[in-house]
Amino acid sequence: MRRIRVFSVVLLLAMVMCLSACGKSDKKMIVGTWNTTSNFEDQTTVIFNENGTFKWIRHSTLGDVTSSGKFVLDEKTKSLTMYPSDNTDNTNADAAKEWTFSYTFAEDTLTFHNASTKQLAYTFSKQK
Repeated sequence: MRRIRVFSVVLLLAMVMCLSACGKSDKKMIVGTWNTTSNFEDQTTVIFNENGTFKWIRHSTLGDVTSSGKFVLDEKTKSLTMYPSDNTDNTNADAAKEWTFSYTFAEDTLTFHNASTKQLAYTFSKQK
């Protein structure tokens, strides 16, 4: 009888741990610092904050280009829309527009695809 009770408790704890691990939302998973993994000449870092703000930094040999603003994540459609409010690159005509990507998570990898063309735009790994 005691074995059954111990086995039941262990099984219950295992189920609770599995359910809590599976329940992490995309909004929580995206928070943190992400770096591009592709071999482009310019590397990109994106920082997503819990309060719905972001900072986008393109690192190049000519210096960093930075944008920041707010983001909205739609978990149902897997869509990320970023609304930059400033941009240190004044030559960028798209600086004031919204940026929309479809996204996927795979462990510590975040992938952005262009929302309209579905082409791969960026692949990031989470900074630990």
